[in-house]
Amino acid sequence: AVICISCIAVAIIATGSKAGLIVFCLTALSFGLAIIFRSEGRTHSRREVGIKLKVLTLVMGTVSALTFALFLKDEWIHLNLMNYLKFDGWQMTLSLIRDHLFLGIGRGAFEASFTQYQMTNLGGTVTHPENIVLQLVAEYGVLGIAAILVGVMGWFVAMRQALKDRDARNIGLLCGLLGVGLHQLIDFGFELYGVSIPTAATFGLILSKQ
Repeated sequence: AVICISCIAVAIIATGSKAGLIVFCLTALSFGLAIIFRSEGRTHSRREVGIKLKVLTLVMGTVSALTFALFLKDEWIHLNLMNYLKFDGWQMTLSLIRDHLFLGIGRGAFEASFTQYQMTNLGGTVTHPENIVLQLVAEYGVLGIAAILVGVMGWFVAMRQALKDRDARNIGLLCGLLGVGLHQLIDFGFELYGVSIPTAATFGLILSKQ
């Protein structure tokens, strides 16, 4: 697990994705905390001591990643987040949602509908809001809100059960899903089958064991 996580960290750093780096750090920390929490209050065997050492390595790797992010602080400053075009797109999407909150605009209609609410040049054609919450609510209205709530509740129920059963495999999978979900708040990866299908299959497999 530590080797895999380290490889993922190197790959993310190589891409230069700041959002990916932040999400990775949050996911890695959540995994480490979950592993520590599940073995709390027990007499630690040699195997559990080994797990603790791996978690320590994981945390150290996360700290290293955060340190690397500090080296990019100048890029963050020059980016000027207040003028970040994606955020402007989100504000315009909220206007769209207010006008179609109950039923939504329908699946796949965002690109055509958004043009009626686009007030400034965003540098190209906007096909998705690049935020899974805004996209689901815009396309499906209250059904989208319900889908988000069900998904979040399902994740918490599954994580609670995994911690109770001390199931390291499911804890790891759920932390991975957390990372994927957080990244969808600033991306539209679920529109790609290579992301959405494995995510749905993994989540379904975990919930089927509940």
